[in-house]
Amino acid sequence: MLTSATGNSARARGEAGFSLVELLVVVFLVGLLSGVVVLNMPKTGRGPDEDAQALAARLRMAAQESITTGRMFGAKVGDFSYRFQVLKAGRWEDVARNPALPVSYWREGTMVEVSASGGQETEAAPTILFDPIGLATPFTIRLVRDGRSLTLNGDGKGGVSISGDADV
Repeated sequence: MLTSATGNSARARGEAGFSLVELLVVVFLVGLLSGVVVLNMPKTGRGPDEDAQALAARLRMAAQESITTGRMFGAKVGDFSYRFQVLKAGRWEDVARNPALPVSYWREGTMVEVSASGGQETEAAPTILFDPIGLATPFTIRLVRDGRSLTLNGDGKGGVSISGDADV
């Protein structure tokens, strides 16, 4: 039996290196982990789709909050952000302690056009109003980004629909 300088037995020529099965297992694991990383990467999707979906869901939530709490809610939609407000003692205040209705900022490059009928025309008043009996300000919000356009339409009863998805 051959012995090396360190005292270990020398391996036979056929036992040196990794087996094919060991290599396949390592390649499989690396591929699996790469797939998990790629699927969990943040999406850098083009267009206003995510902003429109988030705003529509939050507008529906504000309409429901108004009905369930018996308070007047509003959404103030601007060029850079949108926020939700509640009428307390005759004054509009930002909604606090409600993670479903946070102040949200538009993604860079988003252009916003808002048309609402029947809303109050003061600086402090929201653009869209939701009252406790289920009625809301009819509105149209157009979001444009990266050559794509989506339009949110409010039906005056708390419902919100999204249309468009056309290239501009």
